[in-house]
Amino acid sequence: MVRKRSLVTILSVLILASFSTGCWLHYTSHPGALNTFDSKTYDSLLTAQAALDKAKAEYADGTISGDKVKAAINKAGEVYNELRDDWLAYRTLESSGKDTASMIATINAIIPQVSQAITDLQALVK
Repeated sequence: MVRKRSLVTILSVLILASFSTGCWLHYTSHPGALNTFDSKTYDSLLTAQAALDKAKAEYADGTISGDKVKAAINKAGEVYNELRDDWLAYRTLESSGKDTASMIATINAIIPQVSQAITDLQALVK
């Protein structure tokens, strides 16, 4: 169980961190993505959601517990929701041909927060 959790932690940190540093060698966008930025943001959301869903399920079944864990789940959920909402707003603007520069800046600022919240959460559930 610890090895599996460590792997999820490593993958989460690598994917979320590589988004902000631009380390996406030979990256292939998801079908239906508006562009590479859209696809990379979607990857970040998928990674964060998987880690958050796992922690929430473990909290619900009693595998993990405590006020610190609950607070970390809530914090990760808040920043995840902020990223998702901003990504959806970005997609709306991009689809309609409007300027997306401010949304891109906002998303790029939130991704490290999501990464940190997931990292902090996973550190508590090891």
